[in-house]
Formats: sequence, C-alpha cells, structure tokens
Amino acid sequence: FSRLKQLETIGHDTSKVDLIIMGGTFTARSQNYQEEFVKGCIDGMNKKISPTLNEAILENEFSKRRCIGMTIETKPDWFNEREIDEALSYGTTKVELGIQVLNDSILRLNRRGHGIEEIVRSTQMARDAGFKILYHLMPGMYGSSYREDIRSFDMAMSDDRFKPDMLKIYPTLVVKNTALYAYWKEGKYIPYDTKKVVRMVTYFMKNMSPWVRVMRMQRDIPVNFIEAGVKRSDLHNLVDIEMENMGIKTMEIRSREVGIVKDSYGNDYNLIRRNYRASGGDEIFLSFENSKNDIIGYLRLRMPSDMAHRKEVLSSSIIREIKVMGNIVPIGAESAENWQHHGFGKKLLDEAERISLEEYGKKRIVVISGIGVRNYFRKYGYERLGPYMARELK
Repeated sequence: FSRLKQLETIGHDTSKVDLIIMGGTFTARSQNYQEEFVKGCIDGMNKKISPTLNEAILENEFSKRRCIGMTIETKPDWFNEREIDEALSYGTTKVELGIQVLNDSILRLNRRGHGIEEIVRSTQMARDAGFKILYHLMPGMYGSSYREDIRSFDMAMSDDRFKPDMLKIYPTLVVKNTALYAYWKEGKYIPYDTKKVVRMVTYFMKNMSPWVRVMRMQRDIPVNFIEAGVKRSDLHNLVDIEMENMGIKTMEIRSREVGIVKDSYGNDYNLIRRNYRASGGDEIFLSFENSKNDIIGYLRLRMPSDMAHRKEVLSSSIIREIKVMGNIVPIGAESAENWQHHGFGKKLLDEAERISLEEYGKKRIVVISGIGVRNYFRKYGYERLGPYMARELK
C-alpha cells in the first residue's frame, strides 16, 4: 500500500497493477507462505484486509487498483503440476524460469539443481496451463564460453522445446561470499568484460524472434557489491548504441512498441499473424503492426499439447496473453492520444476466437486472465472456469 501511495504522489496511475514477485524460488516456500504473501499484496491494492485470500481476490476484481497480471520467479525443478496449480489458484499469469544456460554440464558445474530435462518439462507444463514464459539467461557462467552462450541462445530461439515469450539477460557477476568469488580470486574464473557482453547481446537482439520481449538486461546490483564482471547499469543503452552503429534493426518486441518508438503514430496498422511450434503445441502470435514493424498490441494463442494436465484446457484453445501498448489509460477512461481502449484488444480477441473455431475446430476458448481483467472478458461473454475465463464457441 505504501508503495502505491508513493507512485500516486509522483503522478503515476495505479489503477492497473502488474505484480511481480521477485527473488529466490518462490514456489519452494510452503503453500501457506505463498498465499499469505499474495494476500498481503492484494489487500494492499484493495486498501482493506480481507478474511481470506479468495475474498481478497474477488474484491480486487472490482477494486480501484486492480491486479492485471501476476508474475512469480522460480527454477524449472520447482514448477511442475503441484506448483503450477497452486500458482493458478492465487492469480499468477506469468512465470520467470531461471534456466541460465542450455547445457547440462555447465548447469551441474554451477550446482543449479536441474538440467535441460527439467527445463523442457516445466516449460511445456506451464505453457499448456496458459502461463507466459520468461527465461533468465546468464552468459558467462563458470565453465561456459562465448561460443557456448551463443549456441545456447540460438537453441532457445529455434528448438521447439523452448522458445520463450520473454527474456531477462543477466551476465554473470562476481560478488563476495560466493564460490564463484573464490574461483575468481584463485584465477580459475574470468568473467566477461563489458565489450564482450555488448557484442554478445547485440547478436541476441539481431537474432531475436519477433514474439520475444526482452524485459531486462543486467541485474540491479549496486556497483560497489560487484567485484568483477559488467559494472555498467546501462547495458541496454550500450547495446542500442552498438546496434545503431552497426545498422542492425531488431524484431524484439520492446524495441518496436508504440510509446517507446518515436514517430510511431499513423493509420497504416495491419493485423499480422505468425505461427510456430513450441512445447508440443501450436502457437499463433497475432499483432497489429505498421510498415516499419512498430507494434500496437499483440495476442498469444495456443493449441495445447497432448500432455496438458489442466482439464479446463483439454479440447480448448488458450489465450496466454493479450496486450495493447502505450501509456496506461485508467480503467473506464478513454484517451485520443493513447492506444489503449480503442478496440485493438477486441479485434485481437475476435481473431483468436475465429482461428480457434474455424481452423482448429475448438468449441471452447479459455484465457489465463489477470484478476483485475476478468470483467473485461465478461463483457464479451466469458465466464469463470476454475482459475480461467472461458467462452463456448459456436
């Protein structure tokens, strides 16, 4: 609640709250801990303490400050059936998986506690349950190399077992009181310097799939805590400058969003469709883009794999994300100067329903909806179905 008040005091609209629970392996905590923590966050948005988590969630559907999305951060070995079902029960819509690198030997060497098998399984189960999938990549881990990190990125983009929706790129940093610090002091480990990381991430951006959004580059660690590695907090800016100097144009989403891209206003926006396979199912990425590939909004539609464990998605299609870009327009308001609340979301929704029914023969479509977005879907005939919103298609 205090944080929301701070944001309001400096002029931010807080009617749409995207809650991100960061740090540690959240799903390794007890179910009671997870539910109490989430309830506290939602109570803060509601400005009242509800007797139970479910009552807090119901209150938030109509609250002045609504939770439009919820993200948890965890490891692949801590996000399977049980953890997924728990996360769905309290409103989670996105999962950040700390995969770090797609190499079993390097993962073992760094004592990650999981391998590629766990990454594949967790990704598939979470995607089939409707979650947006964000991978943490950590170039320069102990035992890795520049070539291996490039190979790992290429594998994440091209191998159907992976293909995340979003990335956070965290170059390995040396901090005190860690095993890596001891290896560095002994000369057994040499981290990448800034120049090498900029060159590598520039390659990533050049080869990014058009359905991927890079959410962050570089950990938010005070420079005085970093003993070795990239100490620049403006890594993203350095990469942008490098791409501009090299004449590289990326298809990464954030670099193309209206509101971020200058001079992106106009009327030449068309509905673009991109199909790809991932985790045993079909993915359809729908977006409104102009001739320069600037993007107004997008929708992620999935035809789940045969391994989906949630009964609600069996024989259904599932919308994993629907988003319109630009500055926030408060719930119920309109703005001629911004893109939200101008019907783009409804057009994306209509096309997803058409594809589901006419091309895949699905009789039902479900949405993994943020708590505070459920009423938006109710306007178009969607009803609660377990943790989802759903509509029968005719």
